[in-house]
Amino acid sequence: MMNNSITLKTVTSRDSYDNPTTTSSTIVCKLKYKNRVIKNSQGQDVNVMAEFTTATAITINNLVTISGKDWQILQVTPVYDFGGNILHYKGYI
Repeated sequence: MMNNSITLKTVTSRDSYDNPTTTSSTIVCKLKYKNRVIKNSQGQDVNVMAEFTTATAITINNLVTISGKDWQILQVTPVYDFGGNILHYKGYI
């Protein structure tokens, strides 16, 4: 049951100071606050404070806004059914 709404900010480009330019959309998700250690896209161990599950396609380095604060998505794991179809995505922030 996905009962939370968060704002997904998709990074479209970066300016000369490496600040992201984004487009925003609201997505429905299930948000769980859970501290754990994961590997980021560079293979480093990082602490994450929450994970969320959504049917919307998400990617690493995009931003989500929760309670007015922006968080970078550090890892994305697609979850597949037995037929190889994507059921949903797990994002870690």
